[in-house]
Amino acid sequence: MTFSTLQRQPVFLDFHSASLLRRILKTSDENNHSQTYAFCTMPDHVHWLFKLIDGDLSQAVARVKGLYSQKSKSRVWQRGYLIMRFVKRKV
Repeated sequence: MTFSTLQRQPVFLDFHSASLLRRILKTSDENNHSQTYAFCTMPDHVHWLFKLIDGDLSQAVARVKGLYSQKSKSRVWQRGYLIMRFVKRKV
């Protein structure tokens, strides 16, 4: 799962912004909405590899984005998200 900041602003260059997002992903896990396997915070987007436990994909992303916006008191997200699919291929 990948989601980006509004107009690709480098929000997560700031340590406190990146830390807030990390805490929100942890909260999602603690509330049994998701099980995070890995995440990577880039300056203007986030890669999040997780197992969905409760709700659907749209709800999970909306929860994380909404909580981040609420806690940071700012609108930082671009609409939508990108789903990456991995396909096993024979070589």
